[in-house]
Amino acid sequence: MNVPLRALPLVALGCLTACASPRAATRSEPAAHEGSPGPADDGSAACAPLLAHNRRLLAASDASKPEGELDFEKACYPVRGGVWALRLVDWKKGDYSDVEGHVQLVYVRRGKVPHVVPLPPDFDRLHQGIGHAELEPPRFFDYDDDGEPELFLRRVGREHEGPSNDAALLLTTRGGVVRPMPGAPPKIDALDDVDRDGRPDLVYYPYSTVRGSCAGFDYSSFGPAFLAHSLPGGAFSTTDAVARAYVARACPTGPKRDAEADDNAPPRAPPELCARLRGASEAEALAVLARDCKPAPSREAACRFEGGYCEQYEDRAADLQRA
Repeated sequence: MNVPLRALPLVALGCLTACASPRAATRSEPAAHEGSPGPADDGSAACAPLLAHNRRLLAASDASKPEGELDFEKACYPVRGGVWALRLVDWKKGDYSDVEGHVQLVYVRRGKVPHVVPLPPDFDRLHQGIGHAELEPPRFFDYDDDGEPELFLRRVGREHEGPSNDAALLLTTRGGVVRPMPGAPPKIDALDDVDRDGRPDLVYYPYSTVRGSCAGFDYSSFGPAFLAHSLPGGAFSTTDAVARAYVARACPTGPKRDAEADDNAPPRAPPELCARLRGASEAEALAVLARDCKPAPSREAACRFEGGYCEQYEDRAADLQRA
């Protein structure tokens, strides 16, 4: 018997702690993978009321339409096995010139009633103005080869004079029950078919965090990008040759100018993290950090920018304690 999604507990579905890398928007990513459509009545009949709701809400709103690539008047996606849709809950003017709203992710199993899929905290929030938060068009790919494609949905968020809060999730519908894709990293940043085998791989930043600065503003730090290499049958590998080669690009052993000359090369990871990834102990990596970022006797001393001190030392040292 299919379990109604409204009865599922709220779960954190792979949302990022901090924002995605600014390179995520320009990184080479595969085109949207549309799942094989089901019968005509499976899509049009289910989509009609969902899209009509969005059109009515937008027409009645005192705000301009949501910006971005996602068109909520067309945000219904028939795939084999069912239909996904993004349904607006509200969309209205906020403070100043800002516009705010909320959205629901809806899944309609073939022949069943629509069910709202629980989203991570703040994932449903839309915003445009001084800050910014929007959803990208969803992507579909059948990772587990069961005939029903998984859904990848990414939210892009930018705070004014602060860190951004991008998030992404990958959901599967095995047996009609929507849940996070088993084996995928808990935090996902983007899709990228690294080995060009037709299976989108998952990019993630395990060292991403929000840090404070001497200027008084928080900012996002990412560290090297890691890869969950997609394998046939729905498995992901973070330790095979493809995954290892991907993260190694952020820690090249050649001269620094070689990496900078390559526009497709990722930003170099901090040298202490590269040392840790190559097998150095925490103490050995701390020694590498101290050579690159001189520790200050106090935060005040670091923020005076005197004596060659580095304001990031404590934060970077804390990164080395992560597995």
